[in-house]
Amino acid sequence: MGNCQIGVSLSAASEAASCPIDWRLFLPQAWDDDPERRARAHLPDGERHRAKWRLALEMLDELAGWGWPYRRS
Repeated sequence: MGNCQIGVSLSAASEAASCPIDWRLFLPQAWDDDPERRARAHLPDGERHRAKWRLALEMLDELAGWGWPYRRS
């Protein structure tokens, strides 16, 4: 059982340092059907569970829209 917040991040990195440039909060699917929990966390109505790989692809698409070049390692 996870008892923490889970984030998916995209970072710019070099040999000297790294810096997060985008991130998404991962919501477990169980949160979609728990209005009390969602209200306590102040989640917007439109924010729903998405698989971590989908969050990562969204960030890569956003990065491409910024015009930043990226390289897969």
